[in-house]
Amino acid sequence: MRKLLMMSVAALLLVACGESTKNKVENTSGTKMGEVFSQVKALAKDQVDLEQKINNVVKEISDEYDEKAKGKSRREKLDMVNDFMKESHEATKKYQEELKAYGEKWKALGDELEDIEIPTEVANGTPLKIVEPFHVEDIEHDFPYVKVKFEAEAQTTVDASTIQKVNGDYGIIRVEGLTKDGVAIEFTKGCRPEIDPSGKVEMEIDFRHEFRDLALDNYRGFDEWRDVEKLVISWEGLSTLGEDGETTGYVGELGLFELKGKVKKCTWIYDGWNVVRTFDENGFWKTNDGQSLSSIYPSGITRDSQKRITKGKMDADGNGETYAYNADGSKKSYNYAYFDEVNNETYKYDDKGVMTSMTSAGPDGEWKTSFTVSKTDEHGNWTERKTKANDGSTSVEKRKIEYYD
Repeated sequence: MRKLLMMSVAALLLVACGESTKNKVENTSGTKMGEVFSQVKALAKDQVDLEQKINNVVKEISDEYDEKAKGKSRREKLDMVNDFMKESHEATKKYQEELKAYGEKWKALGDELEDIEIPTEVANGTPLKIVEPFHVEDIEHDFPYVKVKFEAEAQTTVDASTIQKVNGDYGIIRVEGLTKDGVAIEFTKGCRPEIDPSGKVEMEIDFRHEFRDLALDNYRGFDEWRDVEKLVISWEGLSTLGEDGETTGYVGELGLFELKGKVKKCTWIYDGWNVVRTFDENGFWKTNDGQSLSSIYPSGITRDSQKRITKGKMDADGNGETYAYNADGSKKSYNYAYFDEVNNETYKYDDKGVMTSMTSAGPDGEWKTSFTVSKTDEHGNWTERKTKANDGSTSVEKRKIEYYD
C-alpha cells in the first residue's frame, strides 16, 4: 500500500513542477556576484520549503491511509488509492498553486537581476580588450536545475581572421574568480568563445545547480562564488598570436625556462655550475641533467589541460615542486616545498614578455633579483643576462641553446 501511495505522491509533485522571497539569504560578501547568488539562493530555499510542506501534508495523509489499509483486501486497497489521491490533491491544492507560480518567480528574478555587471578584466598576454563586462543574461529554472547565465563581450587585439582560422585550436576562455583580497577561488569556469569576422568575441558562462542542493546552507561551490568580486579572462588554449599568425606565446613547457621556438636542448650556465635540460619537438620538458621527470618526481606528476606540469611530487608525503603559468604560457610562479623548507618565487615581465625580476620568499625572508638581457640569439632567446640582487651583488648567466631542424 505504501509503495502505491508514494508513487502517486511522486506523480502529484511532478505535475506541480521564477516579488520578494520569504527566505532572506543575506549577501554578507558585499560583491555583485554575492548580490546575484544570494537572491538566487533565497528563492531556491523558498521553493524547497514549499515542496517540503507539500511532502509533510501528503505524508500525514499517507500514514492515515496506511492504518486504514491494514487487514483490507488488495481490491479494497486499490480503491483506497483513488480516495488518497483526491484527499491529497485537496489538502495540497493551495500549495500546488503556489508551486506552479515559481516558474514566473524565477523569470521575475532573472528580469530583476538582468544586466547586473560584474567587474571584469583581461589577464596579461590575452589578446582581448573588454567591450562589455560579464553581466547577468538570464536565470533559467529547468527542473531540477537552476542555471545562472553570465555573458561578456570583447574585441580581439590581433588580426580577427587569424584567430578565426585557428579557433578550434585557439581554445577555451578561462574565467577565474578573484575575491576582494585578490585571492583566486579554488576552481575556475571555462567556455568556448564565439568569434565573428570583425574580431568580436562573445563569451558565456553558467552556474547550474540542483535547486534542492542549492538551498542547503552548506552548498560549498555556490557559496564560494558569492565571494567573488572580479572575473579575470584568459585563454586556456594557445596564448598570444602576432599579426602574421605566428604564436608569440610559449608552447609546451618552454615558458618555464623562458625559451621559444623549436628548442631541443638548453645548457644554463651559472657561476661555477651548469644545468642541462632537453625538450621534445612540442616543447615539453624531457630531461634535467640526464634524469627523466619521472625520476625527479617518483611520486607522480600533475598536469593541466594543456598537459603542462603543474606539480611534481618527490615523495609520498607530497613534498615537491609546483608550477603556475601566465596566459601566454610564461612562468607565473614556482614553489618548492620539502617539509619545513618552503620557497616561493614570482616573476615580472616587460611589455615584450621578457622577464625583468624575480621575488623569492622563504625561511630566510624575501629576496629580489632583477635581470637585464645583454645577448640574444636569432630565435629571440636570451643567451646572456646580468643579474642584480637586492643586496647589491651581481652575476652573469649564460645559455647555450640547440634547436630542432
